[in-house]
Amino acid sequence: MKNKIIIIILIFFQFIFTSKLLAKEVDFQAKEIEILQDQNLTIAKNGTAIIKDDGVIIKGEIIEYFKDKSLLIINKGNISTINKNFEINADVIEYQIEESNLDFKDKVYLKDNVNNLIIKSNKINYNLNDKKIISQDYSEIFDKFDNTYKVDSFEYSIKDKLIRLNNLVAQDKDKNSFLVDISYLDLIKKELVAKDISMNFKLIENSENEPRLKGRSLISNEKNTIVQKGTFTFCKKRDKCPPWEMSADEIRHDKEKKTIYYKNASLKIYDKKVFYFPKFFHPDPTVKRQSGFLIPKFQDNSTTGLSLNLPYFFAIAKNKDITLTPRFYKNDNFLIQSELRGKNKSSNHIADLSQFISSDNSSKSHLFYNFDRDYKSNNFDEVELNLRLEQVSDETYLKANKIESPIIKNQSNLSNNLGLSVYNKDLTISTNLDVYEDLTKSDSDKYEYVPNFSFSKVINDNYSFNSIGYYKNYNTNITEKVLINNLEFQSNLKYFNNGVVNKKKVIFKNINTDANNSVDFKNKNTYSIIPSIQTDYTLPLNKESQKFNNILTPKFSLKLSIPHTKDIRSTDRKISYNNIYEFDRLGIEEASEGGISATYGYEYIKIDKSSFDQKIKFGFANNLRIEENKDLPINSNLGDKVSDFVGIFEYKYNDNLEFNYDFSLKNNLMDKNYELFGFEYYLKNLTTKFEYLNENNTNLKNSYLKNETRYSFNDKNSLIFETSENKEKSFTEFYNLIYQYENDCLKAGIEYNKEYYSDQDLKPSENLLFKITILPFGGINTPNLK
Repeated sequence: MKNKIIIIILIFFQFIFTSKLLAKEVDFQAKEIEILQDQNLTIAKNGTAIIKDDGVIIKGEIIEYFKDKSLLIINKGNISTINKNFEINADVIEYQIEESNLDFKDKVYLKDNVNNLIIKSNKINYNLNDKKIISQDYSEIFDKFDNTYKVDSFEYSIKDKLIRLNNLVAQDKDKNSFLVDISYLDLIKKELVAKDISMNFKLIENSENEPRLKGRSLISNEKNTIVQKGTFTFCKKRDKCPPWEMSADEIRHDKEKKTIYYKNASLKIYDKKVFYFPKFFHPDPTVKRQSGFLIPKFQDNSTTGLSLNLPYFFAIAKNKDITLTPRFYKNDNFLIQSELRGKNKSSNHIADLSQFISSDNSSKSHLFYNFDRDYKSNNFDEVELNLRLEQVSDETYLKANKIESPIIKNQSNLSNNLGLSVYNKDLTISTNLDVYEDLTKSDSDKYEYVPNFSFSKVINDNYSFNSIGYYKNYNTNITEKVLINNLEFQSNLKYFNNGVVNKKKVIFKNINTDANNSVDFKNKNTYSIIPSIQTDYTLPLNKESQKFNNILTPKFSLKLSIPHTKDIRSTDRKISYNNIYEFDRLGIEEASEGGISATYGYEYIKIDKSSFDQKIKFGFANNLRIEENKDLPINSNLGDKVSDFVGIFEYKYNDNLEFNYDFSLKNNLMDKNYELFGFEYYLKNLTTKFEYLNENNTNLKNSYLKNETRYSFNDKNSLIFETSENKEKSFTEFYNLIYQYENDCLKAGIEYNKEYYSDQDLKPSENLLFKITILPFGGINTPNLK
């Protein structure tokens, strides 16, 4: 028994002795080392401690080694493995040497050089034996693909190369993000694995849309994010189901192509399945432009019948793209339209062309092309080159087929031109070759050729010189050559003691013409110099009340020129209150008002002092002549001794009610030559606008009444009515009645329209359509339901 006790005691002491011998050694390297024997403490300042057994190198401003506790405390320290796989910085590091356990506190920065990871936190534990890095504090992890993982806590198994992430908010380089409770970052496969995820796509800051993708499980790597049993919608978040969503067995987000692909997908509108797609794809919401099919569109009209458009967009390069739109008709006719766009640093161009082939092999087409180019020059601040081409094979082709394009501005009058312009601070020179085509005229008379130039030079603050010239050939055999030079003087404003403000303007106009078969010019060489002077006087009178500023301004203008005037009676010109005081109120460069005339009138304005809104504006003016001038445009009545009385009245009662009236009265103050009335009324959910034009007493014989009324049942549902009535011919041009539903990501409506025109290939039409637009993809409409 004694022998056994002695053996146990010997074994116990041997174990203690061996443990002391096997204690891990700490090797200090520092300029200053302090040893405190009574506290069993070694202090190294700005030094290094190496624990070879753990393969760890420690650097810090202050390193405290408590030998009896086998504890290192490092302030402002850095720890790295000898093989440099890991580098960790922190304000405070506690190293339990015997347990090979490291606690990092405050501003912890961990760099994993093997897996290209960076971890930031305020508290991390690293056990060298278990080879685990754990944090129960909020942390951020960054990988080499510019992904950011924000977590409430994580556990990093170095041995398994696996990181468990709790309550993850992940964000990629495009600022797309997703949320998940528990996920795993596999460093071997370089992918993230998670269940029950919600992914949000980044849009512009002020967008009300919230595109997002949800699913049962997720696998995400550098190239793809794959979601099983997922849904995608562009709509903002709401308590109820979104207006639309796409659900699929599998949804794959290709990060390189920025495209979302679906397998066995269904489109739901308010949780009701309306379409099924075995396969489907579209650009992700962060993409502004990408190749692919656009939303198809049905078209139906009485001229060409039912057709289907299938547009396809090609993103050729960052600055070039094409939209091809084949159109299929039910009667075997076919039309293809192409729109090409390109933009460079100093130039841009756009072309729109189409080809229509009918079942009888006849063909029609159009070509529109715009090109703009800026050039650098040592002699000018700016140099611009412009080219416009507009061609159609048939006069009614654009209207009959309802061809639309951003560069088709007019479907009856075409313009072709080549222009070059140069600019300096005080100099402008431009030259153009213009060819106009009026599709409403016969072939022999529809072209007009006008090469022209203009020159403008600012001499100083008061003097300037400009010159224009052109050669015009139209109606087959009419030619006109014109050169006009203007020397202008404009005075500074002069203020008199009685409050009157005076301004003068003088122009010396030199007109040179040569014409053949012209009704506007003499058919021989002509030369003339026409001096003209105009002096304007105004007397602003201001009266303030508690709420309003009342400004009454009497106006007087005296114009003098040589008595002779070129015969421009047939020229279409209209004098209104807005231009009656202008020097060149007729807008005719080739002529000048002859004789002496005086324009007088007044203007009254009432302004709300609190909002600076104009509440009332009333202007009234008339022109007087000493002698009648019968050469001036007849419909302007400016050549009479007493011209029309022109005026304007604008009234804004409040933000809900305003109207304006622009009028021209004959000198008997009874008969109207012209009137334009506008009325706008807003009351809660009702908005209505009227516009009435009447110029039946002029050569134009134009008169109409237009109305647009909108009633909003709420912020989503509205009813719109539009109509236009031709008063001169006493018939209604069209009716439009539209019911529209609209929210942040879906628009739907029923539209009824009826058009009454008839012109060659064009016929009256009546349509009833259902339209739906799914944002951001586009819209579709049904064929005519009537």
